[in-house]
Amino acid sequence: MTPLTKRRVLLTTMALLVMVPPTAFAALFGVMGLMASIAIMSEGDFSGWLTLPTVVFGWLGVYSGWRIYFGLLWSRPRFRSKARLMVGLLCGMLAAAVMIYGVQPLSVSIPLFAPSIIAAAILAVLMWNSPAENQ
Repeated sequence: MTPLTKRRVLLTTMALLVMVPPTAFAALFGVMGLMASIAIMSEGDFSGWLTLPTVVFGWLGVYSGWRIYFGLLWSRPRFRSKARLMVGLLCGMLAAAVMIYGVQPLSVSIPLFAPSIIAAAILAVLMWNSPAENQ
């Protein structure tokens, strides 16, 4: 098996086991967060605005993670802006950390959201060690 094939198999396995569930949770909790914040704000309480950054940061993290994943599948990974993708991953990690402490009990929230932090860290290391595309 060639090194490229090994990398693709490992990345695809990681994507299926570690990245797909957080993506589904980001979609589910993102929609729930938007609905809750709209309901809270419609009652005249503006504390609903505090939920929106977590939702946006979570979606930004998911988007950046999948961009890095698909970039790493190439024989020569292509990333135009590693810093921008890294900021997206950090936003997603922050949203996952907020969700870990926001969803109770911890015995439920840690298994739901900790794998996304681990996947983001792995993707960050893989992306950072790959060469940048020359413009």
